[in-house]
Amino acid sequence: MTNLYCPKCQNELSKKENFYICAKCGKQWPIKNDIGLFCESRYWGEISQGKMNEILDSFNDRNYSEIIDTMKEKYDAAYRFSFDPSRADWRFYLPIDKNWKVLDAGCGMGGMIFPLAKIAGEIVAFDSSYERAKFVQLKSRYEGLENIKTLVGDFDNLPFKEGEFDLIIFNGFLEWAGVSGESKNPRNVQKDTLKKCLKLLKPGGYLYIGIENRIALNYFTTGRDHSGIRYTGLMPRFFANIYTKIRLKKPYRTYTYSRQGYTKLLKESGFNDLSFLLPATGYNFPKYIIPYDNIYCLQYAIKNLLSPNSWRKKLVKLFSNSVLIMKIYRKLFFSFGIICKK
Repeated sequence: MTNLYCPKCQNELSKKENFYICAKCGKQWPIKNDIGLFCESRYWGEISQGKMNEILDSFNDRNYSEIIDTMKEKYDAAYRFSFDPSRADWRFYLPIDKNWKVLDAGCGMGGMIFPLAKIAGEIVAFDSSYERAKFVQLKSRYEGLENIKTLVGDFDNLPFKEGEFDLIIFNGFLEWAGVSGESKNPRNVQKDTLKKCLKLLKPGGYLYIGIENRIALNYFTTGRDHSGIRYTGLMPRFFANIYTKIRLKKPYRTYTYSRQGYTKLLKESGFNDLSFLLPATGYNFPKYIIPYDNIYCLQYAIKNLLSPNSWRKKLVKLFSNSVLIMKIYRKLFFSFGIICKK
């Protein structure tokens, strides 16, 4: 499995009792239940911390099939985020093989990890929540996947050497990067994160980003972005910042962008080979994934696969014969999958 390196001086870490230790600078990081803690654990998730701990405790006294059934019955959101393999369907656009080493940044409950672990050589998964990293660790053991390593960390404290990974996953991750580093502009924090990512990738390696579209159609009506209130994503950043300070008593830092905005951000960060995907009905649980540049594939999907269960979908289906309208519609798609090659 992957060796770990000091985030400060890049010296290889040694493991002694319940710590990872850097012999060069003397810094130590605790180990809890074989999970290295490279940042302070901060719980977040689809279910409460108490319910998550109940699930973790159940691994001690119940068989795996019972745990799965209980999660499916009581905690449907958590079950889907962990067990739905369609969450990683973008993998079919990449030439992943058994020689690949993959890093999942903000792995959550492992929905991306487990489908990839069956085709890649090694998966390193980190999350800022110890409980979620522990869940991924336990689930991988029960499923007999020995090529998964979990740890608690963030992008400010990564224990990896440069040029180590063939693939890095930012699924629902980049928009939150700006929340840290509050003394810096959120966009600059995102750029710094992407530049670190570029250094971690091998030559020819890939970054996958799953993220919302700032100008998605539903944000013009009832949709709410990561601020939790309407229209902040559509506002100029300056006004969105004032608005959230008034409404929420905190600044606006969860920046998302349009396709053009993501292209500019990624190119400024050093990524020039970009491919955009349209995951319907969203990057977290895609029913199908359409290449952005294939307008005829989008037309076919809307005519034959889209379920017209809302007035917006009925309207889109009605106008799907128009190439011009489809070109406008894809600019307003809810979210993107972005494949970036180093």
